[in-house]
Amino acid sequence: LPATNFYFDYNLQLDKPILYDFYFIGSHREDRVGFITQFCQYAEQMGWKLHFILLSHKKNVRSQYPVSNIQLTHQNMTLEENQAMAQQSRVLVDFVISSHQGLSLRVFEALGYRKKLITTNASVRHYDFYHPNNIYILDGNNLDGLQAFLDAPYQEIDPCIREKYSFSNWIKYILQIEPHQKITLPKFD
Repeated sequence: LPATNFYFDYNLQLDKPILYDFYFIGSHREDRVGFITQFCQYAEQMGWKLHFILLSHKKNVRSQYPVSNIQLTHQNMTLEENQAMAQQSRVLVDFVISSHQGLSLRVFEALGYRKKLITTNASVRHYDFYHPNNIYILDGNNLDGLQAFLDAPYQEIDPCIREKYSFSNWIKYILQIEPHQKITLPKFD
């Protein structure tokens, strides 16, 4: 069956206090060092509070990120810890890995938590939940538009569309348990 990722629709605490402007968690990858560094440098200039966590078991990774607003770690984070951090952030950030196809879990977490999203994955614009007030597609040359994006009000997404991308619907769809909403992939030009 064609399917996307999903967000976990349990333990949703949408009323948590906001502690960070932007949240990102991911593994150190050579193919996204430039995007991450550029974003962090811009965020420093703007005075935004980041909670960026990069997992790496390599030595000397810090030298690749000439910014102070990234936390490097060797420790994995639990699902619950990640959920809490995401729910305490204004905007989730997604730097796609060049070898991946499709959308990451971060995209669906933003949808489920009703958060704005910044992503380097341009294919997100083809999905039924895409709204330019909620999702900013970062191509490396358009950082100046970030403030206008942040100032625009979040647009609520149709609850049926949000429900479609929940884990509860995803598992029913995959196992063909009724009732469920069919998950289709968009057609790309």
